[in-house]
Amino acid sequence: MSGNTTIPGPHGQTLSFTVSGAVASAIAQGFATELANLQAAGLLVIEEGKLVNGQIVVPPVPAGKTELLVIAASLSGAASLSLPAAFDNGFVFNESSLSLTIDASLDPNVLSTGTGSTTFFGGTGPGSDAAANGNNLFAAAASGGGQYFIGFGNGNDTVFANSGNDVIGAGGGNNLIGLGSGNNWVTSSGNDTVVQGSGNDTVAAQLGSTDLVFGGTGGLVFIGGGAGTQSTVVGGSGAELAFGGAGSGVFFVGKSSFALSDVGGGNDTVVAGAGAPSVAVFGGSGASVVLFSSSNGNVLVAGAGNETLNAGGTTGTAQFWAGRGSESLVGGSGADIFAFVKGAAHGVDTIGGWTAKDTLSLIGYGPNAIVGQANVGGSALITLNDGTTISFTGIAHIPKSHISQT
Repeated sequence: MSGNTTIPGPHGQTLSFTVSGAVASAIAQGFATELANLQAAGLLVIEEGKLVNGQIVVPPVPAGKTELLVIAASLSGAASLSLPAAFDNGFVFNESSLSLTIDASLDPNVLSTGTGSTTFFGGTGPGSDAAANGNNLFAAAASGGGQYFIGFGNGNDTVFANSGNDVIGAGGGNNLIGLGSGNNWVTSSGNDTVVQGSGNDTVAAQLGSTDLVFGGTGGLVFIGGGAGTQSTVVGGSGAELAFGGAGSGVFFVGKSSFALSDVGGGNDTVVAGAGAPSVAVFGGSGASVVLFSSSNGNVLVAGAGNETLNAGGTTGTAQFWAGRGSESLVGGSGADIFAFVKGAAHGVDTIGGWTAKDTLSLIGYGPNAIVGQANVGGSALITLNDGTTISFTGIAHIPKSHISQT
């Protein structure tokens, strides 16, 4: 919530409002600040839009001035608003319950706090569109679009970013966000479907959101949200970098490079199907990552905390790099390498899924890396010369031929 924000009204009064949603709130605060600066400089003219035969009539804009057009709360029904050339980069404040359609071949800054819905056809930008309520539609110019800041409340909203480089926050409803050729930042707070285009985009999930993201041909960065967030990301043909949050995520790897950094300690699943490249997974404290892949060359790197890196669903090769926590590392059916680097790996670790194809690689420990190997309950327990212990689930003994010491 933005808190109480005020702007000047057309009859000398002060108009007060609140807007929910991080992006919409930021737009509202910027809207009010710019108006205050223009008014202080004597450059602002404030007019009230009149509804005539379904059209909002815009009073003339004096030369050298910027206009604030206020659409009063008393207006209802449906209306359209076409802005004259002199209104370019002006401001529209809509507190009505109108279902309002704005054809903005120009680039106004629009803030709607009433109960109606806003349909905004943007120009070439820059501009902004924020709506606190209703089910809203924003469509940027198909080509040549500039940067728009777009923020909505808790309605069910639709955004077509098209060609601009936009900042988008669709609010807490059930939202559809289509991205085009621009480079966009999307904040997801509701139950959102995001379809990427050819641009390089970032999608950041917020606490409690449910996200379905389809990658495109451009690069995609996905940032997971907090506890309770549920995300599904389907990769496209562009490169993908994902940062897991405290929530849960399912990542379907596309046709280009994929890396997951699970720094948030959530529960994530990575699926790399036929034709997908190898993947890189970086764990974090409390993280649990499950990998399914048929590709060779997968890399799983543990962090400093206690975590689980499970590649039991892989049929290709994988390299595991142990961290400083107590990790559970699970290999697949391929020839896997479990690497421990002295000084970087130290803890009480467990290796599962060990097969006769696998290798234990001990780096930096010297030729006498192992100070003991015992059978504890049917599982081999190896102790290294720095105190690290490694238990091999269900494997009674690890032969020297499967251990590399340097």
